[in-house]
Amino acid sequence: CGVDLEAKCSYLEAAITANASWTPGTAATSGTRAQWGCSGTSVPGTSIEIGTGQANTKIITDKNCIGTDSKPSAASIAKTYNGGGKTDWFLPSRKELNALCLEFFDNLNTDKLGPDWWSEYQLDGCRGRVSAVTSAPNVTPVWSFASETYWSSSEGAANSAWHHSFYWGTQGSNSKKSAYHVRPVRAF
Repeated sequence: CGVDLEAKCSYLEAAITANASWTPGTAATSGTRAQWGCSGTSVPGTSIEIGTGQANTKIITDKNCIGTDSKPSAASIAKTYNGGGKTDWFLPSRKELNALCLEFFDNLNTDKLGPDWWSEYQLDGCRGRVSAVTSAPNVTPVWSFASETYWSSSEGAANSAWHHSFYWGTQGSNSKKSAYHVRPVRAF
């Protein structure tokens, strides 16, 4: 599945780590907060749909995108991640990120409620969460999702790319020069 869009995947796995000192919100690899890359360069052909993250990542990495800081792009970091001995990791698409938000962060942020909460902030049911979500104590491997903003592999309009805030549960399109968290995923 993934690059072959005709193949169907049943599961989406997010990167984890066995390192207890790992900083939540990072993908346990160097440079886990990165720019999307390809600033000033259009990357046509990326999609926001579930099942397209791997193809999107290939499109981005085939363009040899780097950040304006000369560091690897978010897609390159995700693609070279080898957690669990697997080498088929990629940067998730916009809707794949939303699926992860729904899975890990579908808790009501009661401290953020207001009269316009549902219409203004909720996206496809993901409500975000103020605090990080982590594995239970003494569980190996240790994993965490921070209530931070993560890059997707989906390009936006006008030199931007889509990102997802796991704090608010919202998605937006921002400059490719912004530095957000990278969370590699794989489909099988």
